[in-house]
Amino acid sequence: MRYAQMTDTLRAAKQLLVVAAIVIGCGRISAAATDKGLLAALDQMYDSPLLSDSGLMIVNGQITLWDCRIFFDSGEFIPFRPLTLDSAPIPYGGFFAGRGRLHFSPPIPMERQQIQRFFKTESLDRPFSRTIILCNDTLLRQLLSSRGAAAGPVNRKTDRLKDSLMDILQTFKSRYLFFQTLTNLAAKQSRPYLTAALALDRDDNIVVQCDPTESEEMGLFKHEWLPGTGHFLQPVCSYSLEADPLAGRYNGTYKGGLSASLYDVDATVWGDGKFVGKVKGTFEVDTVPIRIAYFSLSKEMKVDSVLDSSGTALSFRQYKDGDSYLGFWLVFNRTLRAGEIVPLTFYYTGDVATRKLGFYFVYESEWYPRARRERSRFDMHFRTKADYQFLTTGSLVSSVTRNDTLYSEWRVTEPAEDVSFNIGLFKKYTFDNNGPVPVDIYFSEELHRELAAELIPNLVGVGRHMERQVARDITGSLAVFSHLFGAYPHDRIRVSEVVLPVSVAYPGSLHLGVSTWVNTDPWGYARMHRAHEVAHQWWGAGVGYDTYHDQWLSEGFAEYSSFIYLQTVAGNDQFLDRLDEIRKEVLAERKTAGAIALGIRTSNYKEPNHYSVLVYKKGALVLHMLRYLLIDLDSMKDDRFQDLMKEFYATYVNRDPSTDDFKRLVDRHAGSDMTWFFDQWVYGNAIPTYRFSYRVSPGADSETCRADLHVEQANVPGDFKMFVPLEIDYGSGRKQYVRLPIDRPVVDLSLTLTGKPKKLRLNPFLSVLADVKQ
Repeated sequence: MRYAQMTDTLRAAKQLLVVAAIVIGCGRISAAATDKGLLAALDQMYDSPLLSDSGLMIVNGQITLWDCRIFFDSGEFIPFRPLTLDSAPIPYGGFFAGRGRLHFSPPIPMERQQIQRFFKTESLDRPFSRTIILCNDTLLRQLLSSRGAAAGPVNRKTDRLKDSLMDILQTFKSRYLFFQTLTNLAAKQSRPYLTAALALDRDDNIVVQCDPTESEEMGLFKHEWLPGTGHFLQPVCSYSLEADPLAGRYNGTYKGGLSASLYDVDATVWGDGKFVGKVKGTFEVDTVPIRIAYFSLSKEMKVDSVLDSSGTALSFRQYKDGDSYLGFWLVFNRTLRAGEIVPLTFYYTGDVATRKLGFYFVYESEWYPRARRERSRFDMHFRTKADYQFLTTGSLVSSVTRNDTLYSEWRVTEPAEDVSFNIGLFKKYTFDNNGPVPVDIYFSEELHRELAAELIPNLVGVGRHMERQVARDITGSLAVFSHLFGAYPHDRIRVSEVVLPVSVAYPGSLHLGVSTWVNTDPWGYARMHRAHEVAHQWWGAGVGYDTYHDQWLSEGFAEYSSFIYLQTVAGNDQFLDRLDEIRKEVLAERKTAGAIALGIRTSNYKEPNHYSVLVYKKGALVLHMLRYLLIDLDSMKDDRFQDLMKEFYATYVNRDPSTDDFKRLVDRHAGSDMTWFFDQWVYGNAIPTYRFSYRVSPGADSETCRADLHVEQANVPGDFKMFVPLEIDYGSGRKQYVRLPIDRPVVDLSLTLTGKPKKLRLNPFLSVLADVKQ
């Protein structure tokens, strides 16, 4: 008995020493830590072994992080075994089992809408039974210094309980969450860092993150499973602590990393589509010193080595997900200073294409390592098969054939966000009449007929001279957009067929998918598809976008530009027919759709098409609504809208503006503060239903009539407002248009008319995205 009491006393004393070591002696990774030591620490963190004999009883503990609070009501906290580097042992979190509660309530309306989509409530207030915490010393002090935190008897939880939560953190096969933890432990900053996996009630498993090194510090993920896919982390919330919806500011501040100013490419593409590359990148460290950097790269590419400017090999980790490679993490052998120029040379190989019927199926886009989305210059030297045409972005500097190899040099002098290439047995057709610049079409009709017959066996027929049909729309849309937005910025445009289901635009070049070379349909879809890609020369390749919240400035603008082209070449009826189709698509998704500003996060495993419906199509409809808010209803002139688009392009060409940058120009051209419009249509997800009725009676004299209007507005907040055009048709082609201010659930208005109308119609020209019943 006395021995047992002594053992308990010694264990309690040891636990108190552990508490003191963690609360008082928390360390950070020193600058002297080696790259090999950092990677060894990462491997230890990935398994996160528990520290034996060091369970701590937690009562009324708490972690508070702005909009997220984690309450540890009662239970046992077992620290992870500290990382062992060349400095003091470094604690980085632990495992808790017991009773706790999570409060998570974002201050941003569209993020609360996201929680509603996935959890059927606008904020989380849920109990949990277990959690794994990865954090820095700032949060460990907060948790273990809480009132009620003390050493006590150990009620050991099994590794199985810990490992089931660790599996959630390991869902990202790139080990993203662990590298982010290592980055924060190595950073010289005291702001709290947290990644926590929590087992909530009702079998919901989630991950909450607060990462001060990210531009959007706060994150919430839901652990999901799909047949054929397996487990994955579904992004729910992601936002910056600097976001201020009242000020129209949603984008966070970029915290730094590596930015590339120049890529020097020396690559061979063999006949079987194998790519062998040596790429020298000139990078600059942004505003924050770094030790670890992530590079995205195609899933087909395997990195062989990375060298610094002295030729010394750097440590890196590249993981696989099944048969696919993932991007890679580069760990430097010292801390890189802010502003430092860092030359890096990458050696890597992989498949970029497969060959069939004389065509290369070029399926590669991220064929060079990228530390972030940015604009860079390119010097490129390629070796390819001499009997195939080779095209890439930029200007051809030189081209020479030796034996059976084509040696070509290309240069991109104006910084571009992305470049790509295409290979094929193309014939070149140049169209240099009736357009702003010559159009080079790379296409083989004979090969295309074989290809189309194999890919689309039920195809009725392939159109003849498709190079002419495509060139007609390229030339026509270039002329229309040059007039509306500003001069086309290149001296020619190259258009080539790619054997892909999608099309992509690059500065001065287009890769058009196979379907648009099959035929030109009478309804305008093919013509709009081609015009959409041409419009990216202004919106995307020309004017970019700041963050994913602003991607509608590229895709929505290009989409609506294609509608304007169709209106120009085919007339209003076809224009309105196609516009009504996308209106119906957006309305069909409104019960579950998020806001346009969610960008890629609008799509999820339940609604995978929401990105295209919202960012492309609703984005186009938002621009359409702005156009008709600015239009002169008496003359139907578009001058204010055209002036807005020209100024936006001229101001931000070769730059990456935000939605708020665009809004400021809209305010000026509208002559009023348009915050309400952007809050409703870009940052909100409500779409109104209007029920319209009217009664016409004699007016005060024989030449006038009185129209009593009744509009009911539903399915939107009570203060939702819009200026809705009304068409007054007097017959014989005489029409009048007025705008009705609809700003409450029921609006009754009276108008004096200059004659007896044949019909009144609310929302002509689909001027407002709405479901109108009249």
